[in-house]
Amino acid sequence: MPIRLVLVALVVLGACAFAAFAVFAPVSAFDEILHVLIGSGGATHTTAGQRAIAFVGVLLGALGLSVAAARMRATVLSSPHRIWALLAPFAILVAGNALTFGWRHGALRSVRVPWSVWAVVALVTCGACLAVLTERRRSVRASLPLGVGPALGVAYGCFSALWHCCAPLWSEVGTPAHAVGVLWFATLALVLGAAGRVGAALRVGVGEVVGALAFAVVYPWHTAGWFLQCLVGGAFAVGAVRVTGSGWAPVLFLGSAYLTHTTLPFLGVWGVGLACVLAVLLLRAIRLRSPKPSPA
Repeated sequence: MPIRLVLVALVVLGACAFAAFAVFAPVSAFDEILHVLIGSGGATHTTAGQRAIAFVGVLLGALGLSVAAARMRATVLSSPHRIWALLAPFAILVAGNALTFGWRHGALRSVRVPWSVWAVVALVTCGACLAVLTERRRSVRASLPLGVGPALGVAYGCFSALWHCCAPLWSEVGTPAHAVGVLWFATLALVLGAAGRVGAALRVGVGEVVGALAFAVVYPWHTAGWFLQCLVGGAFAVGAVRVTGSGWAPVLFLGSAYLTHTTLPFLGVWGVGLACVLAVLLLRAIRLRSPKPSPA
């Protein structure tokens, strides 16, 4: 019990720091995030509304993580039989990252991969991840409801309104680039879920390391800082699967983060209102619904 109280206290302290950052940090700090973490230039032009959305995200994340810290119980799930389905697509993604890394550092500039190829890779990867995520085995008793995934995803998506590196979801609708981009959002969410599901079948500690490495080497690389963030994301995915008993928790986390990040920052005052409504609904889902047995 004392350990859980310490975790909750750390969450509260972290929330205070992030809330202060969202409200008082100069816009140049968000520009630096774009440059150092995302790897893109330009100014963020962060508005007061986007700061308010980020503040709501901090509150939602803090309350969600506090509930998680108070209830969590790590579980080792059964091993997925279809893990072999991930080998080929994950190898292709690693090769694609190597190509992207070379391109960003001045090599392989003449290599251009058609959109159609990336679409096929995404579809194959989706199929492999779904093969693992939909495999039904024995049920496990979850310590947290599945709603913790989208709750924390929306929280992160709201906080990232501070730098809003992605274009609005509705931009370039109808173009091949838009269609493939949306497909890749879904693909990477499924990849995070599959990495978390595989890692959760290993003992605590080892599984988190495996999940961290698996996600970091397949997620499209931006910068060294982004790679480190993906390591944290992969480990987080394993933990989310352990406490919810489902590989869909990380999928819902990243999917809701993408959706929030590419919509709310661009809706002005409506975005602030929608963020508040989502926060209330998701917190009720986490706090009031008792977790049920989930398929391992």
